[in-house]
Amino acid sequence: MINFLRYIKIVVNGITLDSDHFNIEFEVDRSSSSSANGAKIKLMHINDNTYNLFKIDHEIQIMAGYKKGIIGLIFLGTVDDIEKKLDSLTILATESNDKIKNTVVNQSFTPNTRQGDIVKKIIQDAGFQIGDIYIESKDDYQLYRGAYFAETLEESLNKMASKTNCTWYEKKGLLYFHPKNYNPEIVFINADSGLMEFNKKNDDEYVMVSKLNHTLDENKRVTVEYEVGKKIDVIIMSASHYSSEFITECEVEIIE
Repeated sequence: MINFLRYIKIVVNGITLDSDHFNIEFEVDRSSSSSANGAKIKLMHINDNTYNLFKIDHEIQIMAGYKKGIIGLIFLGTVDDIEKKLDSLTILATESNDKIKNTVVNQSFTPNTRQGDIVKKIIQDAGFQIGDIYIESKDDYQLYRGAYFAETLEESLNKMASKTNCTWYEKKGLLYFHPKNYNPEIVFINADSGLMEFNKKNDDEYVMVSKLNHTLDENKRVTVEYEVGKKIDVIIMSASHYSSEFITECEVEIIE
């Protein structure tokens, strides 16, 4: 892929800084088991006006891809730390896990309320957007005694996940709640669509390297054609996106 086709866009306070006008580097680390997905962003050769755009706790987005391909959202979170050195700026950011831990849910639900409706309401009332909520019909029964919550959003979602045999997580500003390994959207990747390496790590785990691809992130199911006519289904456990080589590197597990 030719370098000048690579494209990076940072959005902060409604203002866009892109790689056509700024020297931007980033590393994004995502994991299904991490307590917080994080990003490190570096801008070089900036002035004070650009530096002053960035504030602690403000929202920041990273979008990246190829001008003649697909450009998509890689990270959406809040600024945790800002470091200025001469004419460069380094920003550390995480997704809003602190808000999930600190937001208090104080709600009651009448008898015979479905569990899926409870999950949807406590997420929305806490100010989060829903990415996907799916509970299998056998687990989405009505609570005949109703339900009462007086705890954090994290504790409330943990309680509901236990009742419904589900898992939950935040990804790119959205909250997801569904059974483990559930994902209706399966990504297909091969050499023609950007696959560069697919190496065995141990009996059930592989390391997959591709050209930068914003659709490859934690909990995503992928069909990998690692050789012509040879395919395997995996789920992404962790994904890192690097601007230096413009690659996405994932640790994946085989789906039985």
